Amino acid sequence: MLLADAVDLVTDRIAQRRQSGRRVRDADLPLREVSAELGAAMRVSDRTVQRRMGDAVAVVTRFPATMRAWVRRTRS
Repeated sequence: MLLADAVDLVTDRIAQRRQSGRRVRDADLPLREVSAELGAAMRVSDRTVQRRMGDAVAVVTRFPATMRAWVRRTRS
């Protein structure tokens, strides 16, 4: 799921920033960058993308059986 993968990307970027010693004050910058890029591509606001990313993570982590069924259905 694209938006759940985007959350993983944000997490990786945050870890990279911490390892490089960048300021903590800018900790939300990776989330803003990714959501702005996706929002432009999807033609929705970055806040809408952030909400959808949260929903995607909830489906993937809290409802794995539902996610597997959805993936199977979209592939057939």
